Amino acid sequence: MNAVFELSLNLRKEIDEYLRTWTRSNEHEIVNPSWMTEYFKKGEILRHLIAHEIHHIGQLSIWAREQSITPVSPSFIGRNIDIPNEDH
Repeated sequence: MNAVFELSLNLRKEIDEYLRTWTRSNEHEIVNPSWMTEYFKKGEILRHLIAHEIHHIGQLSIWAREQSITPVSPSFIGRNIDIPNEDH
């Protein structure tokens, strides 16, 4: 479990840096995942990831309740998740 926790901490740093350097010009950059033939805009990928994260928070909350564990709050309020500065 320590390896999973360490990976999470390292990825959080990487994700934080990516989001802090996000600019409006990133929104329409095109990405072609190597395993797909479709192309996507970075902005739509980012919004998909946010929705997916919310989905998983809900799943974990249900599983926690099934185990009689108090789930972590699904609220993003108070988590200090900042929107990048648009001056970048």
